[in-house]
Amino acid sequence: TVFHIAVIDDLSDALVLQSSLPYVLYSRTAQQAHDHALLASKLAFSQSSAVLHIFHTDDDEPVETLEDDRIPAFLFSQSPSAPPTEGKQANDSASLLQTYQSAALATVALVRRPLRPLFQHGASDPHTTIFTLGKPAFNVEVEGVSFVDIALIKPFPASAILAAIPPTVTRVI
Repeated sequence: TVFHIAVIDDLSDALVLQSSLPYVLYSRTAQQAHDHALLASKLAFSQSSAVLHIFHTDDDEPVETLEDDRIPAFLFSQSPSAPPTEGKQANDSASLLQTYQSAALATVALVRRPLRPLFQHGASDPHTTIFTLGKPAFNVEVEGVSFVDIALIKPFPASAILAAIPPTVTRVI
């Protein structure tokens, strides 16, 4: 089951549900919402688990969609699942993250667009990194500041978060 939750500004009502579900995706743009809907469906179908997909509805950008006949083949094909880890639960963060990555690769092969758990932009050699969740009300470049937009809320990719912070950074917000 995939729960697609449309939001306009405030994510707090939708984020209340995250503690109940193993996978939570967030889409800032209409194209990302389309691609994440496919990814969420792939995860839900292949893992027999619920997925929460939160997306913004106020985006009027054009969306490149797929032919309808390609979607069932994608959903019903077997993706490699995360290898079993001895002595750990199947729901631990590492296993869930590996399963997400596998489904994301299958989705990228279908849509031919990148699907990243985090998207970095801004200064290439920053002194400050700002992590964002939600649609920003600004679109500016600030000297010495990089922004990291979060698309995968759960399982939280701790190693990717750490990798997104360059060694030149002295502040993380």
